[in-house]
Amino acid sequence: MHKSANAVRGQNTMFTIPEIRDAVFWASFVSGLSAGATASFAVTPLDVVKTRIQAGSSNYKGICHAFYRILADEGVNALFKGAICRMMVMAPLFGIAQTVYYVGLAEKLLGLEKGTRV
Repeated sequence: MHKSANAVRGQNTMFTIPEIRDAVFWASFVSGLSAGATASFAVTPLDVVKTRIQAGSSNYKGICHAFYRILADEGVNALFKGAICRMMVMAPLFGIAQTVYYVGLAEKLLGLEKGTRV
């Protein structure tokens, strides 16, 4: 814990912790990263089905039929093709968006003091 210059000199002031501003930044960024990674992983099977239907190479009768055929013919792994790449792209985007939102807009809406070290 760091004391402010006034607290070190013996004046009666509150402690200041400069790491709090950085912690808000990192907490916001890591929250966005984890949300982005989780969301992109969760919707990958839907994206695989959508892409297969759009490609038109197979005669799928609809979304449920495509999902069933991919699962039956190729297994669960086929539904998660490209999940890692998708997570690597989407997670940083969500992290940046979350941080920009919090630092730029949420602090103003919530009436918080604007961070000086973010």
